[in-house]
Amino acid sequence: MTTANPENEDDFLWEDQFFPEELYDLSESPLTELSLLYFSPTRVSPTDLEEELLRKILQAVGYGLHRCKMVNIALFASEPSLDLSPWLEQTGHLLAFGLQTQPEQPYYQVHTHGNARYLLSDSLETLHQQTALKKQLWEALQTLFVQK
Repeated sequence: MTTANPENEDDFLWEDQFFPEELYDLSESPLTELSLLYFSPTRVSPTDLEEELLRKILQAVGYGLHRCKMVNIALFASEPSLDLSPWLEQTGHLLAFGLQTQPEQPYYQVHTHGNARYLLSDSLETLHQQTALKKQLWEALQTLFVQK
């Protein structure tokens, strides 16, 4: 077995030999972390239609699914009603779809908890079916992500 000689660069394997994709440093992104919560007791992940809707929602505010934490609350609770405090302590922004909070808070209004800002919305399934609710969500998202 031969050992690499640090004086001869030809002996080293470089990252781009194995990973030709361009890398991006997202650590200084102007956007804070975003968490998505939803409740689906019958499946672990969103349906294809719901995921497409999520992509469009996130794209509109400068995010992608790869930059978000997405959690199905049904994995932790049997009812879509919960205290969001523990989740809000771990994120900058939170979008909750189809959840009722304790205490109850209105949908499509920006709420704050400590340094976190969050928005509650109807379920992804309901949003997919009702254009008027999508418009309400869009207006609320503009407030959530534009105003500081």
